[in-house]
Amino acid sequence: MKRQSSRSRNSNASCRPSNERQGEEIERLTLERDFYSKRGAALEEKNRELTDAATKYSLHAQKLERELTESATKNSVQAQKLQRELTEMATRYFPLGPEA
Repeated sequence: MKRQSSRSRNSNASCRPSNERQGEEIERLTLERDFYSKRGAALEEKNRELTDAATKYSLHAQKLERELTESATKNSVQAQKLQRELTEMATRYFPLGPEA
């Protein structure tokens, strides 16, 4: 009976360091989880900010592209009109052909 009692005490004594180690491991893992959770939240916020900025610049670029297209179209139409007028003037004042 004394042997069992002594074994039981030894067994309980050997469990204490194991329980302490488990407690320390749980605390370490909890701190690690909290750290990575905060880091993940910060990265998600930064990603949202970058996405918002990219969307803003994309919309601005689309607006500028529309304005540029409108301007290029207007200038092309004006250039075609001037080319026609120049051709008409050239044929009127410098005719080519038998009647020249």
